[in-house]
Amino acid sequence: MEFNGKDYILGVWFGEKKDTYNFLVTVKKDEEGYWYIETRLRIYNDSKVWNSKDKKYFKTYKTETPYIKDEETIKTQAVTIFDTARAMFGLSFTDYVEVKGDMYKMSFLMATRPWSNFKTVPKG
Repeated sequence: MEFNGKDYILGVWFGEKKDTYNFLVTVKKDEEGYWYIETRLRIYNDSKVWNSKDKKYFKTYKTETPYIKDEETIKTQAVTIFDTARAMFGLSFTDYVEVKGDMYKMSFLMATRPWSNFKTVPKG
């Protein structure tokens, strides 16, 4: 998942089944007004955080028209996706980080969550 300085990030949902897998949902709006709900399923194959052999599956949902949905509507859709995954995968630990800001605010908030393993990497 990638973010740039112009994205507005609504929030991040995280769930985990210990030593098995985790599921992540992020909601962001780009500078053109399109909303994105991005999901990632990570299946653990080893204990490494970076450069692991874990399998990762990504899915992105994008609104067809900019500014078509308000924050509460898009948040409700993201929660529905997350709650479905929580039930389906038996996620025993869940957390939500409300950002309502840019990637810099998200970086600060995510650094407070031990599960995030969050790092910034310069592009290029």
